[in-house]
Amino acid sequence: MTFQRQLKVGASVAMSVCLMSCTPKSSPGAPAQRVRSELQVLDAGQSKLTLNQMSLLPGTTAVDPSAALILLRTLDVGQTNTIVDVLTRNATFVSDEGETLPAVPTITVAKMPPQGITVVVTPNVALKPEHWYTFVLNEDNDVQLSNGKTPADLAARTTSVWNSDFFTGSAPHVVQVVRPLGAKDGAYVHVVFSEPVALSQIPASQFVNVDGSLIGKCLLLMSGCASSLDGAVAEEFDLAPVGPLGQFSTMTLLVPGTLKGSSRTVSQAMALSAHRFAVAAGSAGTVATTIAQNQWRPCQQGASSCWQAHNQ
Repeated sequence: MTFQRQLKVGASVAMSVCLMSCTPKSSPGAPAQRVRSELQVLDAGQSKLTLNQMSLLPGTTAVDPSAALILLRTLDVGQTNTIVDVLTRNATFVSDEGETLPAVPTITVAKMPPQGITVVVTPNVALKPEHWYTFVLNEDNDVQLSNGKTPADLAARTTSVWNSDFFTGSAPHVVQVVRPLGAKDGAYVHVVFSEPVALSQIPASQFVNVDGSLIGKCLLLMSGCASSLDGAVAEEFDLAPVGPLGQFSTMTLLVPGTLKGSSRTVSQAMALSAHRFAVAAGSAGTVATTIAQNQWRPCQQGASSCWQAHNQ
């Protein structure tokens, strides 16, 4: 299954807020964490529970092991009496040591739309620090995840397994890239990290290489090039390229190895993240992530193209 965060265009606005008040997340399980997916409105005749995962999205790092939780939402209020039973039966957590942990779902909000139902899912025991864990949901005739699925996918109701991994320690790395298509090609390249990083440490002109050419111009703030990013800490940002990207074979992100997350640098995180997706040591002290042409997937109703690092 391919997961796309379906990011809303407007990260430059979010960055302006970050410049004023953004600090590294102290509670990675908080409901507001990296929420970029939009709830799917279900037809009245649908009986399968359709959920949207709102927190600890694939690849999240710097997760507090004592506060790790998966936040799920649905507008299908007719499932209020069955949602806990369905998730208890279909959801688990799996550690990188192969241990399976039962999931404990709890309804925190049960209102009519637009609020709908909010469910928090936690493991039944405290998690260990410095470990990868995966939230697993078996999608069957009773439940499915809407993240990254088209209306046709949802209507098909196929049986599959949803995996969303996260790390209970600092391991900063790129987890998603979004590029607009059509008339907006070249307006921005949206980059998402696994945890907050200092934006002033990102060299815009040296950050993105497309088919051998550096294409970055600046980081955007309020639809224009940022004059200063001192003190700005965020998980995602918009980079303005020098022009439209058009068709290309490969995009390589050259992340400074010294770029620091909550407690580790990107170079220090390589050993922790390399077995989860392809990452390599680049030139001049960078950590390189190369995206091939066939790794991009349609997103934002086909208006953009997305790449996602982690297993789904």
